[in-house]
Amino acid sequence: MTKYVVGFLFNWELDRVVLIRKTKPEWQAGKLNGVGGKIEKGETPAMAMSREFKEETSVGFLSENWLCVARMSGPGVCVYVFTMQCAES
Repeated sequence: MTKYVVGFLFNWELDRVVLIRKTKPEWQAGKLNGVGGKIEKGETPAMAMSREFKEETSVGFLSENWLCVARMSGPGVCVYVFTMQCAES
């Protein structure tokens, strides 16, 4: 089973969210999505969320600050959905 994470970082007022414009896979190219990617061997979902967010945005957060709010699964795939709130800078 392939496991993924996706995260949505909101400001305190919940009126802004960090999204990325996807370039891959091809069927998602140009579409907006949360930040995320594959969970690597030896990682917890929260560790993967922290790593992926840092890789894709250059902004780092501790893995324990991400809150897992959902887990979606289907044939051969599982996606952990995370959220966090922080002040804008």
